[in-house]
Amino acid sequence: MTAGGLGAVSGLGEAPEFGVIGCDVNGLKKINDTLGHKAGDEYICAACKMLCEYFKHSPVFRIGVDEFVVILTAALILQTGAFAVKRVSFTVRVI
Repeated sequence: MTAGGLGAVSGLGEAPEFGVIGCDVNGLKKINDTLGHKAGDEYICAACKMLCEYFKHSPVFRIGVDEFVVILTAALILQTGAFAVKRVSFTVRVI
């Protein structure tokens, strides 16, 4: 959605441009099934911490069991543009 479209929908006038990145944490079911739900919870917390550290100037929201979204301002999109066009894979260890 364009910033103008968002502003029109919200009734607040012109809104700043922004982007949304969706993140899915892979392997949660396998961790829960083999190591238990406590390990799965630790895995989710570690993934969230990693996203918050990487996107330290952007809000990160958990929207599902293993899904997160990051909201980026237009300035941050320009700074992290390369990230948006690549698939990034993180490895999280549960100890």
